[in-house]
Amino acid sequence: MKQCASCRHHYKDELNACPRCWYTGWLRVPAGGESAASPQHPLPCDRCRYVSEAGTPRCPHCGATLRPGWFTLLVMFGLLACPLATVAIFVFLFRWHNPWWLIELPSTLAGTVIFWELLQGKYRAWLAARQLLIGNLALLLVLVLLTEIIGQARAAADYTGVWLIQLILSGVMWLCFHTERVKDYCAVGKPAELTEREAPIFPEQAVSKHDRLLDK
Repeated sequence: MKQCASCRHHYKDELNACPRCWYTGWLRVPAGGESAASPQHPLPCDRCRYVSEAGTPRCPHCGATLRPGWFTLLVMFGLLACPLATVAIFVFLFRWHNPWWLIELPSTLAGTVIFWELLQGKYRAWLAARQLLIGNLALLLVLVLLTEIIGQARAAADYTGVWLIQLILSGVMWLCFHTERVKDYCAVGKPAELTEREAPIFPEQAVSKHDRLLDK
């Protein structure tokens, strides 16, 4: 037996969609036939259509990966890049006596924590990551302007190159973070009022919310 994750009615395992509300997300019925508690922030599986809690990396029912692979690669890249950037800042400071890079130090330290929490699907990390992307670009732009104003043309050119590279990487990450799949995964700790605000008015609209679960 399985239970519709929307209207909570029980059906046989052969059904692909709930005949009452047409929702295609399912929950496993506990022993005894009692209703299962719906996840606060549901994360549907594309393979078996069972619903797990946000932040679950693998489906407990079929073992499919629930965390998008490209999202994992980007986050792992951030986890590797932030500590390396922190080391590079101290190298620039002590070897080439360039204190300007200290402005980037808070961003690299915060980025390591943020990317680690993104792997766990934390909603606060998702918000912080967006702020970090924008704030870091703005900070580098200020750094370019300051070095240009005080006449350090070479430093300004170096920072401009770094800013352009970060602009491209930030654009890719921004688009990644705003896909529906990533937003579903990074919902651990998301306030209930935000979830309720996004809930469909009519049960039929639940299908469009998770259109990837529809029968092809």
